[in-house]
Amino acid sequence: ACQGECACSTCHVILSSKEHYLSLDPPIEKESDMLDLAYGLTETSRLGCQLRMKRELSGVEITLPGITQDVQKDI
Repeated sequence: ACQGECACSTCHVILSSKEHYLSLDPPIEKESDMLDLAYGLTETSRLGCQLRMKRELSGVEITLPGITQDVQKDI
């Protein structure tokens, strides 16, 4: 919904393992703030628009939470 600008949490994804999560660069503050608004937040939650695919993510499984919330839609 935000076109990769890290301005919403509609692309909230859950990585399958902590190992894959830790192989990524840590989320920037703006992403962490948006994740605070996400439904079903987990230890391995990230915003899909901020993920950069790399070799260390080989074999990762990503799931979507049961519900997404577009806070921009209500503005």
